[in-house]
Amino acid sequence: MGLGGVRPRNGTARCGCTNRVVLVAVLWSLAACATTPPANHPVERGSNIQPEFQAGLAAAGRSEELFLVTTFSGGGTRAAAFAYGVLQELAATDVTIGGEPRRLVDEVDLISSVSGGSFTAAYYGLFGDRIFEDYEKVFLRRNLQGRLILEMLRPINWLRLFRVDRSQLAADFYDREIFEGATFADFRRVDAPEIVINATDLSTAGRFPFSPISFGLICSDLESYPVANAVMASSAVPIAFPTIRLSNHAGSCNFEVPGWLQQPPEENAPIALLAKREFLASYEKGRDRRFIHLLDGGLSDNLGLRNAVAAITVAADPLQMMREIGHGDIRQILVLVVNAEQRATRQWGGTNRTASPRQVMSSLSGRQIHNTNRITIELARKLFNDLGRTLSRPGAPVAVDFVEVSFEMNEDTSEREFLGGVETSLRLSAEKVDRLISAGRGILRSSPAFQRAVGRMGAAKRE
Repeated sequence: MGLGGVRPRNGTARCGCTNRVVLVAVLWSLAACATTPPANHPVERGSNIQPEFQAGLAAAGRSEELFLVTTFSGGGTRAAAFAYGVLQELAATDVTIGGEPRRLVDEVDLISSVSGGSFTAAYYGLFGDRIFEDYEKVFLRRNLQGRLILEMLRPINWLRLFRVDRSQLAADFYDREIFEGATFADFRRVDAPEIVINATDLSTAGRFPFSPISFGLICSDLESYPVANAVMASSAVPIAFPTIRLSNHAGSCNFEVPGWLQQPPEENAPIALLAKREFLASYEKGRDRRFIHLLDGGLSDNLGLRNAVAAITVAADPLQMMREIGHGDIRQILVLVVNAEQRATRQWGGTNRTASPRQVMSSLSGRQIHNTNRITIELARKLFNDLGRTLSRPGAPVAVDFVEVSFEMNEDTSEREFLGGVETSLRLSAEKVDRLISAGRGILRSSPAFQRAVGRMGAAKRE
């Protein structure tokens, strides 16, 4: 209705809405043209290389017998809610390890994440059990897409859009509204698992983990880097968001490059090791690569699993690696791969109709992600099984349980179809969030591989 309850003439009722749409489009374009200065600070002196997994496991009270790795896939709020459900189930799973009752969630050593899964990983890494109190309100049940648009419409941000692109605007919003100004130094809580957020390097199409080795090679301080910027880089969908940029200061500090990166490749070296060596070595050419452009981590690894695979392949002495991270008496390895991949797109072999450009891109990207995920999972499964055999000693075998938690594992056909059809978005209905959380809990709980792993530990009764 118009002023005073009088309906405007035909064609004018939509004027206000149209003007707002045009304003959003103009501001969006301005934000795309802006160039945000990189947020990583250089360091004057480097330090010796730190282990890939660095959490103070012994100090955190984790068992030396169990090494628990979790990965969270991409997929917007769909992936974040699904991963959150898995964390809820781990918190509700009581086990006995080394004769002591424990919550399984407290035994998680590493969470490696990409895109939507990075929101859940980062929040849990920063705030621990608080995630079970307020994460749904803070993130899962908010219309973040609408809030980001409103951010651009705020007059206070109009001038900023000439010098800050929309990725940085979103990162600033996440920093303020979700992560409370946290930096990577805040991940170093005594009881926190190791959190590795993964993005994709635009120049190499390779995985860029926000880790000490990556920042050491570019002579930058990871501890002071905003968590929100890393999560934004991990979830920066191409075209929708510009890249998050880092300055490459390689060669300006005394960072000690790890031996496996300096040595020439062996004749039978694993392909994963060769790829990681080549990728990381590219950063040493600081003059040729002054800037590193990062975007959605799902483009290079939609499962977040390759970080754990890479850590295994570069370990010259796996048993020594386990000792360094507090697992000198390793007896069991549990790997949880939380995969929120959408169901396969339609089959085009049964129609003669021409596919639209959008349908072509959706079909190709969906199939490529699915195929790559299957290859990555099988490679990781083999490597972890090999690791278990390597770590086993006479009279002290190391059991390996590799658990995939995905929509495909849901026994209810209709629910499986529903979950696989949930859109990749930062705005989901309350019903979809509820069903995704419930699915994460239920699929993990009913997994035979997970039940075998828990059975090895022994159930504990909660008082």
